[in-house]
Amino acid sequence: MKKTMALFAAVVGLVAVQAQACPKLAGSYNCEYKSFPIDVTVVEIPGRGFTSYDVNYGLGRVVIHPDGKEHTIDKLPPLDSKAKNFKYTATCKGNEVPFVGTADMADGSGKANLTGRLVKGADAVEITFVLAAKNKTYDIQLACQPN
Repeated sequence: MKKTMALFAAVVGLVAVQAQACPKLAGSYNCEYKSFPIDVTVVEIPGRGFTSYDVNYGLGRVVIHPDGKEHTIDKLPPLDSKAKNFKYTATCKGNEVPFVGTADMADGSGKANLTGRLVKGADAVEITFVLAAKNKTYDIQLACQPN
């Protein structure tokens, strides 16, 4: 019984530590994408041991789950005109949520690498998605200031 309680306390402690390692990104932001202003809203969704981020970035919406497991993104505008079947794995690392994965190129030319990150700065948030295919790289880079 004591071993079970100790194991339970250790797991609860690990979950609490892991949840605290994710940056606080919730808020409304004024961002810029290719010299155009975009309103971005980030909502934090508490989970079991991690915080998911629901990012509505004007061009589309994506939910990032930084739990170290593989997830699928159905749509990632405007990148979904170039690729489909986005799969990624994300984690929390201090003030950022990096993720890596793959996607199938829409033109049938094979797989592409998907990378990105959500970064919390002192007074700003950076949101980046990069799709790197054999001969071309597509990206979404948003530099954001709080509203």
